[in-house]
Amino acid sequence: MRIRSEKFPVIMKCAGSILKNLLLNELPQRVAQQVPVTAVREGKIPAAWFLDQAGAKGLRPCDIHVATYHPT
Repeated sequence: MRIRSEKFPVIMKCAGSILKNLLLNELPQRVAQQVPVTAVREGKIPAAWFLDQAGAKGLRPCDIHVATYHPT
């Protein structure tokens, strides 16, 4: 709860991310080669980076919502 409160204001309706960041060294080589160095953090690529690449920002399938302020 403390970490969530540090990342998002209390008034924001956000449960936080439920997606797992991917390990660069576990990706297929053809995928890993497409990830810019600036996207890698401690050997991981944030799931938010992949959401951005897929154009998923702002999508609202059913009752879930990919926020427009992600990836951050």
